Amino acid sequence: MKPPIAVYALTRRGAELASGVARHLNGTLYLPERFAPEFGATGFISFASLFASGFRKYSGHVFVGAVGIVVRALQGLLRSKDVDPAVVVLDQAGRHCISLLSGHLGGANELAQEVARITGAEPVITTATDLEGLPSIDLMALEKGMAIKNLQAIRHLNAAILAGAEGPREDSLIQVFDPEDRLSLRKESKGLNIRWVEQGEEWREDLPGIWVTCKAMAASQKKLILHPRCLVAGVGCNRNTEAQEIIGMVKEHFSQEDLALESLLSLASIDLKREEEGLKRAAEVLNVPIWFFSPEELEGVDVPNPSDAPKKYVGVKSVCEAAAILAARRASRSEGRVRLIVPKKKSRNVTLAVALAD
Repeated sequence: MKPPIAVYALTRRGAELASGVARHLNGTLYLPERFAPEFGATGFISFASLFASGFRKYSGHVFVGAVGIVVRALQGLLRSKDVDPAVVVLDQAGRHCISLLSGHLGGANELAQEVARITGAEPVITTATDLEGLPSIDLMALEKGMAIKNLQAIRHLNAAILAGAEGPREDSLIQVFDPEDRLSLRKESKGLNIRWVEQGEEWREDLPGIWVTCKAMAASQKKLILHPRCLVAGVGCNRNTEAQEIIGMVKEHFSQEDLALESLLSLASIDLKREEEGLKRAAEVLNVPIWFFSPEELEGVDVPNPSDAPKKYVGVKSVCEAAAILAARRASRSEGRVRLIVPKKKSRNVTLAVALAD
């Protein structure tokens, strides 16, 4: 299901265009109260008040009208480009469709192009890397499902990328630490001037760079830290275990192993625990899905710490380690490189293991 989009217009002429856009995007249409019923839209009295109250409710906003009206309405609403929604403005003649806010991470560039296809307008994209046909690292990270730790470092990277458009030179050099090529820059470098850094090699703090890792790291000004979602936490638990104990186990052992919580891809367990409220709530709080496996699937996995206890109660020699390995295999690009990096840990009611998916 696509995220929700809001579409607005202030005039009847604009409303005709907006209603078609809303229909194609399956968006919510907002029009002035005096003629909203004619178009089956939700009516409003003040656009500025409506826009402010719904700004965070929608992933994207399409306004049919003048750019200046939207710019004034945006005052006091902006936080950061990694959380602000997309804002697109289409003139009421349907000639130009402008990506106004959150072009990359918010998806405004893509939304503007989609609205342009619907209406026949000319998409107006002003982000520099797009204009030069150069890669956008923040968008690449988003497409790969990576978490960006320090978005402010992207400006140093973009400056180097743009400098490189004029040919390789010192101020276009970008360092990259990505030993598993999770960002796929070795395949899709598109002419970037890259210095590949391997484990243990010197990192130059005076140069911008990209560090791809599931390890927790302190942010720096020019080093963009990307956390791939590649860690799976296998969880076993007693009946009616509280969510807080499960969450506490995950956070404690991620911290002990210097693992980034942003790299957590999912929880995993035996399907007999599918209705455990604490486990479901833990996944909600950690903002990850839970993958469940049958006893037969779990029993077929070789694990370093089999136990008679789960064998007695749920019929398998391992829940947490086996579930972590199976889930990592499901997520991995190369099954042979799945590794159990945190073997079974125990608390009063929980067992936990963590596996890495390549």
